[in-house]
Amino acid sequence: MKKTLCLLLCFVMLLSVLVGCKKKDQPTDTTPGDTQPVSDTSDTETTGIRKEMVFEDFSVNGEKRDFLMAVRADRYHYLYAEQDATDRVERATYTRNAFVEEKFGVNIKIKEINSTKADWANQLAVTDGSIDVAVPDYWWLLEQQDLFINLYAREELQFNQEYWYAAWNDGTTINNKLYTVVGDGSLEVWENIEVVFFNKGKATTQGVNLYDLVDNNQWTIDKMLEVSRNAASGLDDSDTTNDIHGALYDVHSMRSQLFSAGLKIVDTSNGTLDIVAQSRTLNLDIVDKVKSLIHDQATDYHASTARSDATNKAKLFTSGKTMFYATALYAGYTINAQTNVPSFGVLPMPKYGTDQEKYITTSYGVSVFAIPKIALDQHFSAVILDAINYYSEEHTLDAFYNKAMRGQLAEGSDDVRMLDLAKDTMYFDMGWILDEGGKFNLFAEFQSATLNNREVNLTSAMTTSTANLAELIAFYNK
Repeated sequence: MKKTLCLLLCFVMLLSVLVGCKKKDQPTDTTPGDTQPVSDTSDTETTGIRKEMVFEDFSVNGEKRDFLMAVRADRYHYLYAEQDATDRVERATYTRNAFVEEKFGVNIKIKEINSTKADWANQLAVTDGSIDVAVPDYWWLLEQQDLFINLYAREELQFNQEYWYAAWNDGTTINNKLYTVVGDGSLEVWENIEVVFFNKGKATTQGVNLYDLVDNNQWTIDKMLEVSRNAASGLDDSDTTNDIHGALYDVHSMRSQLFSAGLKIVDTSNGTLDIVAQSRTLNLDIVDKVKSLIHDQATDYHASTARSDATNKAKLFTSGKTMFYATALYAGYTINAQTNVPSFGVLPMPKYGTDQEKYITTSYGVSVFAIPKIALDQHFSAVILDAINYYSEEHTLDAFYNKAMRGQLAEGSDDVRMLDLAKDTMYFDMGWILDEGGKFNLFAEFQSATLNNREVNLTSAMTTSTANLAELIAFYNK
């Protein structure tokens, strides 16, 4: 049986992100150092702008020039690969890099840095200029360590191009400053996109067409609960051997569900950073709605990630013990590693209600691109960074999505449409990053209230977050 969406790690275009995401409308009349306000893209469509690449030879006396990317240890399969790689994406990565190397006269190399903020800060403080581009994890908030240049200051980087993801980049733009960026080269944004897998056999038994629910704007949390409860059985006694759950959620997918229902912590749409967590009344309704889902008897929630091999919780879905599995797209690997897996499809996360304008998708993490201040030749850094993202579409992104997903593995067009919908509606809230980095604790309160089935109390969180906001604004005003 051809399994639906196996090797889902081979999907992308976000996001998406995070590619169908709306791209940054950056003014074209800027010059280095002359940064113009960026537009609010919340109601705009993908620009579709794609320039013709102009090759620049960086070789010296016939010898290729080294281009060094600092990358998070063990997180570079889409950035660097050996020629003999067996993985489809790694082979495509090698091909892309070889093409860029040939056309620009460079040798792309990587430097692995351990996964701590201190390690990155120490390495990026070394002034030998050897690091041309940094690719750290997003939540260390290295942006506020004064280690990176403002990318809007480089005329080589035009963020109205379709291969840059406004869905992410708008959320990290404050006061016309953008220190880290996400583009087609950031395949992690798609590996980590949150979706809902579903058991097709159970859906058929219920006589429910979940694809139609999505298409008709009826795929809501209430509808998911209804279907979930109908699928559940054996949950009202002490015998767990015959338990069938409606939905399987974990800490990551629960967080995503809050945002997919419309939670908003901060607003950067006007180029500033404004806290809206407390003033936005809908946030409280959203928490109540997600609480009703997470704490329903039909939902099996796990505080540790259910996508982890260590917990084996994914087997609840692969063995037919649950109707829905809310998780990251890359969990398709785990699903298809099991034997006798039921036929399954994929959906976006459900909405808060039918009056919600669109489905919202999030990605729980991504390695971002930055140009460190220590880079000796920022023009060189910018040109090759641009080329890596530009040529990812026809190499890594093509392998990741078009050939593997569309061309070979989908059982039908419905799942492809659902994934296209998910990637086209990526939302990113910088408040999430600020929480992960320890600057705010607003989202932590929303999460705690949801998990503990209690009312939201933002009083203490607002006090500390407002103080930290002033510190952040001071940095972005420098």
